[in-house]
Amino acid sequence: MAETLQLRIKGEYFLDAGSWQLQSNDSKTSRLVAPPIVSMYDQVIAQLGKPQDLEGEQTTNLEPGEIALATVLVCMRWGSYFSVLVNPDLPEWPAASVPTLSRITQTEMARMNIEMSYSLSRWINLLRSDPEQFQKLARVALELLPPRIKIPSAEMPATSFKKSHFKFHALRVAGRHGIKELALKDVGQEWTTKRIGQIALNPDRFLANGLITECWRAGMIEEIQAGSGRPDLPLVRQRRITRREELLLMRTTTKFMIPIIIALLEDMKTGDPTSWPEQVLAYECAGIRSPYNWSLSESSREVHIDGMEA
Repeated sequence: MAETLQLRIKGEYFLDAGSWQLQSNDSKTSRLVAPPIVSMYDQVIAQLGKPQDLEGEQTTNLEPGEIALATVLVCMRWGSYFSVLVNPDLPEWPAASVPTLSRITQTEMARMNIEMSYSLSRWINLLRSDPEQFQKLARVALELLPPRIKIPSAEMPATSFKKSHFKFHALRVAGRHGIKELALKDVGQEWTTKRIGQIALNPDRFLANGLITECWRAGMIEEIQAGSGRPDLPLVRQRRITRREELLLMRTTTKFMIPIIIALLEDMKTGDPTSWPEQVLAYECAGIRSPYNWSLSESSREVHIDGMEA
């Protein structure tokens, strides 16, 4: 019989992360985790849309760093399967400190990537289509959704960037459209027209896929998944990602999101005359690329975890 995966956000606020059950096949036992009927993103947005008693000034727009943090909270920390792995109501798994262990399965990572990208594409669409409502929900997210962290600075010496993160520096210094023009001299107009047609299928998701790859997958989460050993992983009794790792992941991802938020806000303010697929192409030419095999339509996916509950 399936058991529900319910997560407490804060106080009386809860999320349905799906359900899980044991299954046996050829003398092998595993756990099947089904996604929730209502996406985790839609559940989060529904919670944020309820009447709230907010602290501070509500008449001014949020700063880019605040929006970046709200984005990470809504789309990654709570709008995805990641929230199951960092459930604050559970004790930390003792084996989480063993560096050689892989603590995330392939199917778990797939669900996490899909849900984060789906959530981020919806969040980007809201930012562009209804900025006023977006600001309201982002402000509530900063008040309601834990954990609270200090907003990092987007500035850092160039020498401290990993090679792949020069892309974000280029978004602010050289400008995406300048980079696009240089890139198009190499690939030509025929490729450009074809690529814009591909992006037009779902430009929000194309951009979201690229952002999850660069802002999230390029960080510590890959190290947590890597490893040669994998005992029976806990699902509902212990958390596999430590509090320290959770906070570091959120700070790093927020830092990498800030230049993207700045670029999106600048485009909206200046009224970029190019189409949205063309704008997404400019981000792609700056290095924010959707992996070729990532979904443009899925909102979640089943998870399989070998073994019994630890």
